[in-house]
Amino acid sequence: MSALALTPSRPTPSSRAMRVRRFVEMVRFAPAPRFEGSAAHRWAFVGYVAGSMLAWMALGLAVSALLGALVS
Repeated sequence: MSALALTPSRPTPSSRAMRVRRFVEMVRFAPAPRFEGSAAHRWAFVGYVAGSMLAWMALGLAVSALLGALVS
């Protein structure tokens, strides 16, 4: 066998793109906490719900501000 260097058919993504993709996959497939078990697990669930609500609210406000800036 000869030692041939095989190159990918398309360019490899940058390290930043790969990190973003891995983060998105981690968030997408990570199981959400459940409101059961010990008090620590319940507080983790409450933190998860509160954090999610704040994140979605901030995203909505940012999109609203962007659309408002584009319209006016």
